[in-house]
Parts: sequence; C-alpha cells; structure tokens
Amino acid sequence: MHPLQLHLVQSLLPYPISNSLEDEWNRRDTGAAAVVQYCDVLEGGPLRGRPKRNASGSATSAGPINQPQGTGQTENDADSCEVPSSVAGKPSRATKEYLENSEKPEACFQCFANKGLPDHVRFQVYHDAGCVARHFDAIHLKEKPLKCNWCEVALLHQMAFQRHAFDVHHVRSRKRCLNPVQELQRQE
Repeated sequence: MHPLQLHLVQSLLPYPISNSLEDEWNRRDTGAAAVVQYCDVLEGGPLRGRPKRNASGSATSAGPINQPQGTGQTENDADSCEVPSSVAGKPSRATKEYLENSEKPEACFQCFANKGLPDHVRFQVYHDAGCVARHFDAIHLKEKPLKCNWCEVALLHQMAFQRHAFDVHHVRSRKRCLNPVQELQRQE
C-alpha cells in the first residue's frame, strides 16, 4: 500500500481512546488533514451554471459592425447616413445600398433611418433575416404613430405597415394582425 494511503487509513480508523472532547476534536482534525493531504481537492461542489469566460480583446473592441481597429468616427461621419462600405474587403451589411438592394436584409431599415438613435443601434446587424423580422415585430409594429422612417410615409394601420415593409424593404413580418377595421376602431 502507498504510504499516503496507509497514513489515511491509520488516521481515519482509530477508535476513541479517551472520553475527552478535545482528544476527539484532535482525532477528527487529524483525519481531515490526512484526507486533504491524500486527495488535495477543495471542499464544496461545483459551481452552478456555466463557468464564466473572459471576453477576448478582439471581440469586444470590434463593435456591432466589425469596424477595423483604429478607425474612429468623427462628427461628420455620424451625421451621414452611411457606414464604411467595406470592412476587410467585404461589403458592410449596414449600408444604405445594402438595405436597398438586398432580398433578405440583415439590418433594420427603421433603425437605420432613425438618426436620433445611437450608432450601435442604427447599424445593428442581425444574424439573419428572421432575426430582423422578430426585431421589427417586437419593436416597430408597436410604435405609434406607424411611420416608415426610411420612406417618410405615415401608415394607417399595422397591416399596411407590414405590407409596406415586405413590398419595399423585403422584411417579412411574422406577426398576424387583426382585421384593419377592428384595429382602427380600437385605436379611436
């Protein structure tokens, strides 16, 4: 038997020799020390949930549109309605040309056209066209009054806004709306 195992067995299995409480505590502490020496694992179970990961420096500094490092925006850039047209040779998906020409855009036309929003919201690029549709349904269909920021067109009801978004901006809304007449009566 290995000497550490022998020491562990000898310190865990002795019978109490005296009726003294202090002797019993010393026997218990000796047994615990032998277990720690043999096992060397801290007490307590694993932490609940996933372990925390440190964010890498490249992922946090890239930003929502993955601009190369060292390109700061000036006030003139922020006033214009466009982002750099290419990033590392690839066209950016949050540009005016992309939103006009794409069949399934991955950026929100409403947010992009709203100059009052911060840039990280305006130029947000989603995973795919379905994520844009979910965002559009959850955020923009609840806004009152219903207005397309891109085309500057006011729309009477939600169904017209959904149809406009699909026909003009290629964003297919998933939300089913009520009868337009009932919706107008409910608003009044």
